[in-house]
Amino acid sequence: MEISLPVTAAVLGAALLHAGWNAMLKGSSDKDLDTVAISVGAGVLGLAVALCLPLPARESWPWLAASAVIHIFYFALLAGAYRWGELSYAYPIMRGGGPVVVALASAAVFGEVLPLGPTIGVALVCSGIVAFASGHADRRATLFALANALVIGAYTVVDAKGARASGSPVAYAMWFFVANA
Repeated sequence: MEISLPVTAAVLGAALLHAGWNAMLKGSSDKDLDTVAISVGAGVLGLAVALCLPLPARESWPWLAASAVIHIFYFALLAGAYRWGELSYAYPIMRGGGPVVVALASAAVFGEVLPLGPTIGVALVCSGIVAFASGHADRRATLFALANALVIGAYTVVDAKGARASGSPVAYAMWFFVANA
């Protein structure tokens, strides 16, 4: 499967934005307040775009609501991980653990089992990401980061189902930002 240049640019741009706001949050003196500010800012931008798109199909609305609720836990755990640990430690654990949770949950809950090759790939990539974890390793940071890896896995599975049911994954994403805000 070949990925187009615009899709590649969008994915890399999203990764840069994600890493950027995580770095800003880590450096924040009030992580809880700034987490809310980031979410509200994304909601305002999401609304501006969502109003130009069709509504996601009704079948996706429960998934959308579930994702918004799950993200409350995500943001609380993210703030806790950064309160007690270094970005270079907590971020790789959260992001490296999430895909493992997705693979396991997708198989257990929805019967979507990866073939052996992709399973090995997920394990290697996740191990590589977690291997980058360095810096201050306070036990609380580890617990928050591991809990958030579970939450990341949960919202990823929920959003995959919701986006598929929506008929318009972009509209689903924009309305998620609104609901999350």
